[in-house]
Amino acid sequence: MQSAHRRNSRQLTRFFIPLAIQAASQALSYPLIAMVASRGPGGPLNLAGLAQATGIMIFLGMFCVSYVTTGMIYAVSREGYRKFRNVVLITGLVVIAVQAALCVPRLSQLLFANLMGLPPTIASPAKIALLASIPVQFLFFLRTPYLVIMYIGRATAKASLATLARIAVTAALSPLFCMMDLVGPIWALACLTLPVALECVTARVFADPFLKKLNPSTATPPGASEIFFFNLPLSIGGYLLSASAVILGAFIARAPEPERVLPICYLALGLANPVAFAATRIQTMVLAFPPASLKDRLTFRFALSAGAILGLLPLIFIMPGLIELY
Repeated sequence: MQSAHRRNSRQLTRFFIPLAIQAASQALSYPLIAMVASRGPGGPLNLAGLAQATGIMIFLGMFCVSYVTTGMIYAVSREGYRKFRNVVLITGLVVIAVQAALCVPRLSQLLFANLMGLPPTIASPAKIALLASIPVQFLFFLRTPYLVIMYIGRATAKASLATLARIAVTAALSPLFCMMDLVGPIWALACLTLPVALECVTARVFADPFLKKLNPSTATPPGASEIFFFNLPLSIGGYLLSASAVILGAFIARAPEPERVLPICYLALGLANPVAFAATRIQTMVLAFPPASLKDRLTFRFALSAGAILGLLPLIFIMPGLIELY
Protein backbone atom coordinates (compact mmCIF):
# COMPACT_ATOMS: atom_id res chain seq x y z
CA MET A 1 0.00 0.00 0.00
CA GLN A 2 2.84 2.37 0.81
CA SER A 3 4.59 1.76 -2.53
CA ALA A 4 1.31 2.45 -4.34
CA HIS A 5 1.15 5.79 -2.50
CA ARG A 6 4.64 6.65 -3.70
CA ARG A 7 3.81 5.57 -7.23
CA ASN A 8 0.68 7.71 -7.28
CA SER A 9 2.63 10.68 -5.92
CA ARG A 10 5.12 10.30 -8.76
CA GLN A 11 2.26 10.16 -11.26
CA LEU A 12 0.84 13.38 -9.90
CA THR A 13 4.25 15.04 -10.04
CA ARG A 14 4.95 13.89 -13.62
CA PHE A 15 1.54 15.15 -14.71
CA PHE A 16 1.64 18.46 -12.83
CA ILE A 17 5.19 19.72 -13.46
CA PRO A 18 4.81 20.08 -17.27
CA LEU A 19 1.42 21.74 -16.70
CA ALA A 20 2.91 24.16 -14.17
CA ILE A 21 5.85 24.98 -16.45
CA GLN A 22 3.48 25.56 -19.34
CA ALA A 23 1.17 27.83 -17.37
CA ALA A 24 4.06 29.76 -15.80
CA SER A 25 5.85 30.17 -19.12
CA GLN A 26 2.72 31.68 -20.66
CA ALA A 27 2.90 34.50 -18.10
CA LEU A 28 6.62 34.89 -18.84
CA SER A 29 5.78 36.09 -22.35
CA TYR A 30 4.75 39.49 -21.03
CA PRO A 31 8.05 40.36 -19.29
CA LEU A 32 9.80 39.30 -22.51
CA ILE A 33 7.81 41.64 -24.73
CA ALA A 34 8.12 44.40 -22.11
CA MET A 35 11.63 45.15 -23.41
CA VAL A 36 10.16 45.85 -26.85
CA ALA A 37 7.43 48.11 -25.47
CA SER A 38 9.61 50.07 -23.03
CA ARG A 39 12.20 50.93 -25.69
CA GLY A 40 9.60 52.88 -27.68
CA PRO A 41 9.33 56.70 -27.58
CA GLY A 42 7.25 56.60 -24.38
CA GLY A 43 9.80 54.50 -22.48
CA PRO A 44 8.47 52.85 -19.27
CA LEU A 45 5.10 54.53 -19.81
CA ASN A 46 4.63 52.17 -22.78
CA LEU A 47 5.19 49.28 -20.38
CA ALA A 48 2.48 50.57 -18.03
CA GLY A 49 0.09 51.07 -20.96
CA LEU A 50 0.85 47.60 -22.34
CA ALA A 51 0.29 46.06 -18.90
CA GLN A 52 -3.09 47.77 -18.54
CA ALA A 53 -4.15 46.63 -22.01
CA THR A 54 -3.03 43.04 -21.48
CA GLY A 55 -4.78 43.11 -18.11
CA ILE A 56 -8.04 44.00 -19.90
CA MET A 57 -7.31 41.37 -22.56
CA ILE A 58 -6.75 38.66 -19.92
CA PHE A 59 -9.88 39.77 -18.08
CA LEU A 60 -11.99 39.45 -21.23
CA GLY A 61 -10.38 36.12 -22.10
CA MET A 62 -10.90 34.37 -18.76
CA PHE A 63 -13.49 32.15 -20.46
CA CYS A 64 -10.55 30.65 -22.34
CA VAL A 65 -8.79 29.61 -19.12
CA SER A 66 -11.85 28.01 -17.53
CA TYR A 67 -12.69 26.15 -20.75
CA VAL A 68 -9.73 23.87 -20.01
CA THR A 69 -11.59 22.42 -17.04
CA THR A 70 -14.87 22.27 -18.96
CA GLY A 71 -13.24 20.53 -21.90
CA MET A 72 -11.79 17.78 -19.72
CA ILE A 73 -15.37 16.88 -18.79
CA TYR A 74 -17.20 17.35 -22.09
CA ALA A 75 -14.59 16.74 -24.83
CA VAL A 76 -14.03 13.04 -24.08
CA SER A 77 -15.88 11.77 -27.18
CA ARG A 78 -15.71 12.68 -30.86
CA GLU A 79 -19.04 14.50 -30.87
CA GLY A 80 -18.40 16.08 -27.49
CA TYR A 81 -15.06 17.45 -28.68
CA ARG A 82 -16.59 18.98 -31.81
CA LYS A 83 -19.35 20.64 -29.82
CA PHE A 84 -16.85 21.88 -27.22
CA ARG A 85 -14.53 23.27 -29.92
CA ASN A 86 -17.41 25.13 -31.58
CA VAL A 87 -18.51 26.66 -28.27
CA VAL A 88 -14.93 27.81 -27.52
CA LEU A 89 -14.51 29.42 -30.96
CA ILE A 90 -17.90 31.16 -30.84
CA THR A 91 -17.06 32.48 -27.36
CA GLY A 92 -13.73 33.69 -28.72
CA LEU A 93 -15.47 35.61 -31.52
CA VAL A 94 -17.81 37.28 -29.02
CA VAL A 95 -14.87 38.20 -26.76
CA ILE A 96 -12.85 39.83 -29.55
CA ALA A 97 -15.98 41.69 -30.69
CA VAL A 98 -16.32 43.15 -27.17
CA GLN A 99 -12.60 43.94 -27.13
CA ALA A 100 -12.85 45.67 -30.50
CA ALA A 101 -15.81 47.72 -29.22
CA LEU A 102 -13.70 48.90 -26.27
CA CYS A 103 -11.17 50.29 -28.77
CA VAL A 104 -13.73 52.74 -30.18
CA PRO A 105 -12.45 56.20 -29.16
CA ARG A 106 -15.35 57.16 -26.87
CA LEU A 107 -15.41 53.79 -25.10
CA SER A 108 -11.62 53.61 -24.76
CA GLN A 109 -11.66 57.13 -23.30
CA LEU A 110 -14.36 56.03 -20.84
CA LEU A 111 -12.43 52.87 -19.90
CA PHE A 112 -8.85 54.09 -19.59
CA ALA A 113 -9.21 57.77 -18.70
CA ASN A 114 -12.51 58.02 -16.80
CA LEU A 115 -12.95 54.58 -15.22
CA MET A 116 -9.32 53.59 -14.66
CA GLY A 117 -8.06 57.15 -14.22
CA LEU A 118 -4.92 56.68 -16.30
CA PRO A 119 -2.96 59.79 -17.25
CA PRO A 120 -2.81 60.45 -21.03
CA THR A 121 0.83 59.33 -21.17
CA ILE A 122 -0.27 55.81 -20.14
CA ALA A 123 -3.81 55.76 -21.58
CA SER A 124 -2.56 56.41 -25.13
CA PRO A 125 -0.28 53.32 -25.43
CA ALA A 126 -2.92 51.29 -23.55
CA LYS A 127 -5.53 52.04 -26.25
CA ILE A 128 -3.09 51.08 -29.00
CA ALA A 129 -2.08 47.86 -27.24
CA LEU A 130 -5.67 46.78 -26.60
CA LEU A 131 -6.45 47.05 -30.30
CA ALA A 132 -3.23 45.29 -31.34
CA SER A 133 -3.92 42.39 -28.93
CA ILE A 134 -7.15 41.29 -30.67
CA PRO A 135 -5.43 38.68 -32.93
CA VAL A 136 -3.54 37.04 -30.05
CA GLN A 137 -6.75 36.97 -27.98
CA PHE A 138 -8.48 34.82 -30.60
CA LEU A 139 -5.39 32.62 -31.04
CA PHE A 140 -5.59 31.70 -27.34
CA PHE A 141 -9.17 30.49 -27.86
CA LEU A 142 -8.15 28.64 -31.03
CA ARG A 143 -5.39 26.82 -29.13
CA THR A 144 -7.48 25.71 -26.15
CA PRO A 145 -9.25 22.63 -27.66
CA TYR A 146 -5.91 21.18 -28.80
CA LEU A 147 -4.41 21.54 -25.34
CA VAL A 148 -7.50 20.04 -23.71
CA ILE A 149 -7.40 16.90 -25.82
CA MET A 150 -3.76 16.36 -24.86
CA TYR A 151 -4.57 16.88 -21.17
CA ILE A 152 -7.31 14.25 -21.45
CA GLY A 153 -4.69 11.91 -22.89
CA ARG A 154 -2.40 12.84 -19.96
CA ALA A 155 0.20 14.06 -22.45
CA THR A 156 1.03 17.20 -20.50
CA ALA A 157 4.71 17.00 -21.40
CA LYS A 158 3.89 17.07 -25.11
CA ALA A 159 1.40 19.91 -24.61
CA SER A 160 4.00 21.94 -22.73
CA LEU A 161 6.52 21.55 -25.58
CA ALA A 162 4.36 23.73 -27.83
CA THR A 163 4.23 26.46 -25.20
CA LEU A 164 7.94 26.22 -24.38
CA ALA A 165 8.72 26.52 -28.09
CA ARG A 166 6.58 29.65 -28.18
CA ILE A 167 8.49 31.14 -25.24
CA ALA A 168 11.80 30.33 -26.91
CA VAL A 169 10.70 32.08 -30.12
CA THR A 170 9.45 35.08 -28.12
CA ALA A 171 12.76 35.25 -26.25
CA ALA A 172 14.60 35.22 -29.57
CA LEU A 173 12.35 37.78 -31.26
CA SER A 174 12.33 40.33 -28.40
CA PRO A 175 16.01 41.35 -28.62
CA LEU A 176 15.85 41.04 -32.41
CA PHE A 177 12.99 43.53 -32.56
CA CYS A 178 14.96 45.86 -30.29
CA MET A 179 18.07 45.59 -32.48
CA MET A 180 15.99 46.40 -35.57
CA ASP A 181 14.39 49.36 -33.74
CA LEU A 182 10.93 47.77 -34.06
CA VAL A 183 9.81 49.01 -30.66
CA GLY A 184 6.71 50.31 -28.94
CA PRO A 185 3.42 48.67 -27.92
CA ILE A 186 2.36 47.60 -31.43
CA TRP A 187 5.63 45.79 -32.13
CA ALA A 188 5.54 44.29 -28.63
CA LEU A 189 2.15 42.71 -29.43
CA ALA A 190 3.48 41.55 -32.80
CA CYS A 191 6.35 39.91 -30.92
CA LEU A 192 3.74 38.09 -28.81
CA THR A 193 1.31 37.20 -31.60
CA LEU A 194 3.70 35.53 -34.05
CA PRO A 195 4.97 32.91 -31.56
CA VAL A 196 1.41 32.18 -30.36
CA ALA A 197 0.37 31.51 -33.97
CA LEU A 198 3.28 29.07 -34.22
CA GLU A 199 2.19 27.48 -30.94
CA CYS A 200 -1.33 26.93 -32.32
CA VAL A 201 0.02 25.13 -35.38
CA THR A 202 2.35 22.98 -33.23
CA ALA A 203 -0.43 22.15 -30.76
CA ARG A 204 -2.69 21.11 -33.65
CA VAL A 205 -0.04 18.71 -34.93
CA PHE A 206 0.60 17.27 -31.46
CA ALA A 207 -3.14 16.88 -30.78
CA ASP A 208 -3.90 15.05 -34.03
CA PRO A 209 -3.11 11.49 -32.75
CA PHE A 210 -5.33 12.04 -29.72
CA LEU A 211 -8.16 13.41 -31.88
CA LYS A 212 -8.03 10.30 -34.07
CA LYS A 213 -8.33 8.07 -30.99
CA LEU A 214 -11.54 9.70 -29.76
CA ASN A 215 -14.44 7.25 -29.66
CA PRO A 216 -17.97 8.07 -30.84
CA SER A 217 -20.32 9.15 -28.09
CA THR A 218 -22.48 6.39 -26.59
CA ALA A 219 -25.03 8.93 -25.36
CA THR A 220 -26.58 12.13 -26.61
CA PRO A 221 -23.74 14.66 -26.96
CA PRO A 222 -23.97 17.77 -24.77
CA GLY A 223 -25.59 20.86 -26.17
CA ALA A 224 -23.75 24.12 -26.67
CA SER A 225 -25.78 25.86 -23.97
CA GLU A 226 -25.00 23.07 -21.48
CA ILE A 227 -21.26 23.45 -22.08
CA PHE A 228 -21.40 27.24 -21.89
CA PHE A 229 -23.46 27.43 -18.70
CA PHE A 230 -21.31 24.76 -17.03
CA ASN A 231 -18.28 26.90 -17.81
CA LEU A 232 -19.87 30.16 -16.66
CA PRO A 233 -19.48 29.66 -12.86
CA LEU A 234 -15.89 28.49 -13.41
CA SER A 235 -15.15 31.73 -15.21
CA ILE A 236 -16.48 33.95 -12.44
CA GLY A 237 -13.61 33.13 -10.08
CA GLY A 238 -11.10 33.84 -12.84
CA TYR A 239 -12.79 37.14 -13.65
CA LEU A 240 -12.58 38.22 -10.01
CA LEU A 241 -8.90 37.23 -9.92
CA SER A 242 -7.98 39.10 -13.09
CA ALA A 243 -10.13 42.09 -12.12
CA SER A 244 -8.02 42.58 -9.01
CA ALA A 245 -4.99 43.60 -11.10
CA VAL A 246 -7.11 46.06 -13.10
CA ILE A 247 -8.62 47.54 -9.93
CA LEU A 248 -5.15 47.82 -8.36
CA GLY A 249 -3.98 49.73 -11.42
CA ALA A 250 -6.96 52.08 -11.15
CA PHE A 251 -6.09 52.85 -7.50
CA ILE A 252 -2.41 53.46 -8.31
CA ALA A 253 -3.37 55.68 -11.25
CA ARG A 254 -5.16 57.98 -8.80
CA ALA A 255 -2.29 57.98 -6.29
CA PRO A 256 0.76 60.29 -6.42
CA GLU A 257 3.33 59.64 -9.17
CA PRO A 258 1.37 57.02 -11.18
CA GLU A 259 3.89 57.23 -14.04
CA ARG A 260 6.54 55.99 -11.61
CA VAL A 261 4.58 53.53 -9.48
CA LEU A 262 2.59 51.70 -12.20
CA PRO A 263 5.65 50.36 -14.09
CA ILE A 264 7.13 49.20 -10.75
CA CYS A 265 3.89 47.44 -9.86
CA TYR A 266 3.83 45.54 -13.14
CA LEU A 267 7.46 44.55 -12.78
CA ALA A 268 6.51 42.91 -9.46
CA LEU A 269 3.48 41.25 -11.03
CA GLY A 270 5.81 39.87 -13.67
CA LEU A 271 7.23 37.66 -10.91
CA ALA A 272 3.97 36.80 -9.16
CA ASN A 273 1.82 36.03 -12.21
CA PRO A 274 3.82 33.04 -13.54
CA VAL A 275 3.52 31.08 -10.28
CA ALA A 276 -0.12 32.11 -9.92
CA PHE A 277 -0.87 30.75 -13.38
CA ALA A 278 1.01 27.56 -12.51
CA ALA A 279 -1.10 27.10 -9.38
CA THR A 280 -4.32 27.21 -11.42
CA ARG A 281 -3.30 23.92 -13.08
CA ILE A 282 -3.90 22.09 -9.79
CA GLN A 283 -7.56 22.09 -10.83
CA THR A 284 -6.68 20.26 -14.06
CA MET A 285 -4.65 17.73 -12.10
CA VAL A 286 -7.58 16.99 -9.78
CA LEU A 287 -9.79 16.22 -12.79
CA ALA A 288 -7.19 13.91 -14.28
CA PHE A 289 -6.49 12.16 -10.93
CA PRO A 290 -9.70 12.33 -8.87
CA PRO A 291 -9.53 11.00 -5.28
CA ALA A 292 -10.34 7.30 -5.06
CA SER A 293 -12.59 7.88 -2.02
CA LEU A 294 -13.52 10.46 0.60
CA LYS A 295 -10.61 9.23 2.72
CA ASP A 296 -8.08 9.61 -0.09
CA ARG A 297 -6.08 12.76 0.78
CA LEU A 298 -3.19 12.25 -1.64
CA THR A 299 -4.35 14.87 -4.16
CA PHE A 300 -5.22 17.31 -1.36
CA ARG A 301 -1.77 16.97 0.24
CA PHE A 302 -0.09 17.32 -3.14
CA ALA A 303 -2.07 20.51 -3.84
CA LEU A 304 -1.01 22.01 -0.50
CA SER A 305 2.65 21.16 -1.10
CA ALA A 306 2.63 22.47 -4.67
CA GLY A 307 0.90 25.70 -3.58
CA ALA A 308 3.41 26.31 -0.79
CA ILE A 309 6.39 25.78 -3.11
CA LEU A 310 4.93 28.00 -5.84
CA GLY A 311 4.13 30.70 -3.29
CA LEU A 312 7.73 30.82 -2.09
CA LEU A 313 9.36 30.90 -5.55
CA PRO A 314 8.99 34.68 -6.19
CA LEU A 315 10.87 35.37 -2.95
CA ILE A 316 14.03 34.06 -4.62
CA PHE A 317 14.20 37.32 -6.56
CA ILE A 318 14.62 39.44 -3.43
CA MET A 319 18.11 37.98 -3.06
CA PRO A 320 20.96 40.40 -3.87
CA GLY A 321 21.99 40.17 -7.51
CA LEU A 322 18.84 38.48 -8.80
CA ILE A 323 16.59 41.49 -8.19
CA GLU A 324 19.07 43.80 -9.95
CA LEU A 325 19.31 41.34 -12.85
CA TYR A 326 15.52 41.29 -13.21
